Amino acid sequence: MSKLIEVFAGHGLSASGSYDSGAVNVHYEMSETLMTWRIVGAMKGMWDSSSLPQVSTLTPEVRLHCFPYPMSLDRKIKTVNRDRPYLGIDVHLNAPLDPADNINRGTEVLCYSLAGKSGKCARVFQRHLLEALRGTLLGGLDRGVKVRQDLRFITKTQPSTIITESEFITCNEVARALRDTDLVNKIAQAHILAILEIGGWK
Repeated sequence: MSKLIEVFAGHGLSASGSYDSGAVNVHYEMSETLMTWRIVGAMKGMWDSSSLPQVSTLTPEVRLHCFPYPMSLDRKIKTVNRDRPYLGIDVHLNAPLDPADNINRGTEVLCYSLAGKSGKCARVFQRHLLEALRGTLLGGLDRGVKVRQDLRFITKTQPSTIITESEFITCNEVARALRDTDLVNKIAQAHILAILEIGGWK
């Protein structure tokens, strides 16, 4: 039986239905929401066109549903709990706790538990994202896989979900690099390669 994997773009709509930009890089006028839409949209394009050789090989084993458009967190949670995918992924770009901090860097993936399936999947995504970013000017700084049981997308969904934080959009160096479509595609491809690896699990 094929594995259903669902991918959402981080932020987009608030609970009231208003636009939620997510984190914002003021210097480059770049919002997390618009960039995650681009990443998830690129993922959908790669999958639908089978532009990666592995996609056509493993397509029968994986059903990938991408949602590269605005969705509220509540709607994402309802979608995952209704469809019960093998894995749900919310694609984000990070921001520091202090909005004035534009130096924080690195890649991390968030999950419910290191011991469970979400932790195992998170480690696969972390590895592929780091491999992709280490081939760029950003270098790929490893912040690790982290347990976050305070985030609703992770705690209110069943059976397994993760959140990817490919880099800090608030860092000017990162935002400048993200203007390059090639980097967006590398991040999207890293997500696809992780999905394909997980799809091949027996």
